[in-house]
Amino acid sequence: MTSSLESLRTLIAQHYDLAPERLQPEARLDALGFDSLGAAELLWLVEEAFDVELTRDPVGLRTLGDVVRTIDLHTAPRRPATTPGRPLPAR
Repeated sequence: MTSSLESLRTLIAQHYDLAPERLQPEARLDALGFDSLGAAELLWLVEEAFDVELTRDPVGLRTLGDVVRTIDLHTAPRRPATTPGRPLPAR
């Protein structure tokens, strides 16, 4: 289990009365009781907890795994874009 998933499970368990064992990557947000407003509220909590800025449109986030992948995408170390085999330009 990824640390993002573990942190998300803890966050959800603390703010919503959901058992952690229900909070698996394949768990659908709607099946957990999150309607569109609830999903937007969850994203707001995620932004605060993970210090990231996520999309305001939760349509593509259907499962907890989708949310985790989005968190990981936004918290991945930023690396300069390079072309494979070519050095970085001098500054």
